[in-house]
Amino acid sequence: MVAWSGIEVLRYPYYITQIYELFLPYLMWLRYNAWVIMYPLGIISELFLVYHGIQLTASSDRWSVHLPNYFNFSFNFSYYLCIHFVAIAIAGVSMMNYMKGQRIKAMKKLNRLNSMKEVYDCQVDLLKIRKKKSKSK
Repeated sequence: MVAWSGIEVLRYPYYITQIYELFLPYLMWLRYNAWVIMYPLGIISELFLVYHGIQLTASSDRWSVHLPNYFNFSFNFSYYLCIHFVAIAIAGVSMMNYMKGQRIKAMKKLNRLNSMKEVYDCQVDLLKIRKKKSKSK
């Protein structure tokens, strides 16, 4: 839970800065790099909890429905958790591959924006120098 919440704590301030068209390079860098630690941590912790849940529900038969019953329906919760375990692993790899692509795009943009900022700063410095020279004449 902490891993997923940590990602959200970085994501939403980044989106707010994008709405107001602010350029905060450190926040952008965190937004697109924190997942490298947080996603595997969240996925591994979910897999750990589901794995132990499978053992617990298999031994206790909790949250399972057996035949015969009024609806003629059977449901074994530990089987559902096994399917969920595989789904988490597959979705986790998919999410991490998607974020890797997003990170590559964002880092290219960040490098381009940083170089534009450097050019802007140089231009501002040149303007200051020109003003000083014109005042001294």
